[in-house]
Amino acid sequence: PATVACCAGYCVNTAADPRNCGHCGVACTGHQFCTGTQCDEAVLANLCGNPSATIVLDQYTADNQGAGAIGTALMANCVPPTNIAYRYEDAGGEGGAVTDPATGRPNTGVGNTFITGGGGYGHVGVAYLDMMALTPLFPSVITNGTEYQVIKRATGTAVLDVPYSSLTATHDYFYVELVVEPQSGTLVISGVGTLAPGTVAAGYYLSATIIPNLTNYPNSWYLFEWTDMNSDSTPNAGDTFTQIATGN
Repeated sequence: PATVACCAGYCVNTAADPRNCGHCGVACTGHQFCTGTQCDEAVLANLCGNPSATIVLDQYTADNQGAGAIGTALMANCVPPTNIAYRYEDAGGEGGAVTDPATGRPNTGVGNTFITGGGGYGHVGVAYLDMMALTPLFPSVITNGTEYQVIKRATGTAVLDVPYSSLTATHDYFYVELVVEPQSGTLVISGVGTLAPGTVAAGYYLSATIIPNLTNYPNSWYLFEWTDMNSDSTPNAGDTFTQIATGN
């Protein structure tokens, strides 16, 4: 194939190797992902860079609803449309598992975005990224389970600190983050709610607001508060979404 080249004496598929991205010797940095042809910064504005994406399913309905909304929006808004597949994290068969069976490491690989609704509680792939300190944000429940925090890993400070009692079916928080798994070059996007309603809200807001307007989102993570204005326990256009924090 045209994408196979001899790089430093080895046969390399430059469409699948983050250390030889598009050409021999072009190595993406830790804050970049390989689209199969070039290295792009791992920020939301570049989310359409990968030609394919995999909606990764787990056992939780809210997680799958959130991930499905993200994937559908990529297919509808990216030009050309992102090629979408659905896989369970532990599924084998053609194309192999989307996570390493031994470690949980995401491995959809170069050019194929790994999409999750929800975080490490349901997804072994996100749990792996948290364990390896690759995620820019991670959740923490403290004070005997009465307080919920979202921690910015780079500084160890809380960008969100709220009583658990404030989280309901009509009021929740969520964060959106991009991570690159360096071994496989997999780009991971997660919409993570503090509770299940927040994960559904993350998928809705990504699909309705962020993905149709990606150029307005130049960072790798965003934290939002969701308030259900009509108390129907479903995120929709009448609700309030407030950005609390963002960064790289």
